[in-house]
Amino acid sequence: MDVGLGLAIENTGLYMDTRKDKIIRPNKSYFSSKMWAKEREDTTLYIQCRVRSWFARKRAFQLRKIRDDKDAELRRRQEELQ
Repeated sequence: MDVGLGLAIENTGLYMDTRKDKIIRPNKSYFSSKMWAKEREDTTLYIQCRVRSWFARKRAFQLRKIRDDKDAELRRRQEELQ
């Protein structure tokens, strides 16, 4: 059993029983810090993309409404003149 001290434990004469020690390995769904950072970055970019496209569609709708309102006003004025 390695407690983080390395071989220093054996040099001090301290005996640690390692017969019942188990080696535990991470399962397949283990995330390293690099994998987690990559996942966060990908998710952030995905959310940013969706929100920005939503804002763009919203702005385009507003601009179309303004254009249509102006066109309707011009048509109304032209009909009044005739």
